[in-house]
Amino acid sequence: MEEIFEEAIEKTRKNLNPPGEGALNIDPQNPPQRLVRLFEHFAEHKSLYRGMLGTNGSSWFTARMRDQISNLIEQREQLRDQIPTLKRQMPEMGIPRTVAITLASTLLISTVTWWLENGKQYSPKQMASWFLEFVLNGYVRVLGL
Repeated sequence: MEEIFEEAIEKTRKNLNPPGEGALNIDPQNPPQRLVRLFEHFAEHKSLYRGMLGTNGSSWFTARMRDQISNLIEQREQLRDQIPTLKRQMPEMGIPRTVAITLASTLLISTVTWWLENGKQYSPKQMASWFLEFVLNGYVRVLGL
């Protein structure tokens, strides 16, 4: 199981081209193909992931998966840091990058788990879009509060 996931992450990593100016304007309605492909991978191996991530799943596997996703996000952020025109603002809350990345990784795993446990009633692209929308705008904004 871990090998299947590591292969998917490795494919995603290989497709992780240095971000260009487009990386500055993330559009949840048009999620990056690599994120859609990741949801497609989970859908393709739904029985395995549902068993490993669900209620009676493996906490060890979930932690490994979170670490792999966190590493992938960190790698992407390091590439994004190399964009000369990108000016990062110091966040008001001062959440350390590692905490933010861990939260995003955990959210992705929880999103995938919910999706698989509820019969994949939405497409991989729709799930990738909603995941990005939530990451970019947060709980309060997404609910219109």
